[in-house]
Amino acid sequence: MKKTITVFGSSLPVEGEEQFIFAEELGKQLAINNFNICTGGFGGIMNAVSKGALSEGVKTIGVTVDLWNV
Repeated sequence: MKKTITVFGSSLPVEGEEQFIFAEELGKQLAINNFNICTGGFGGIMNAVSKGALSEGVKTIGVTVDLWNV
């Protein structure tokens, strides 16, 4: 059975920035090592980790709140 790792991080980094690239590689490595990914469901680090995992065909889950729509 696959385990799931949850990653939360800043939503500020954009594609091409060092933090984004690192987080994307983290997602790939976690996927290669048989983990599913759960994130905060927003951009930045959370998007990068999901993107990396998806590139390896791994299931990703985004968990967010409706709080921001107040």
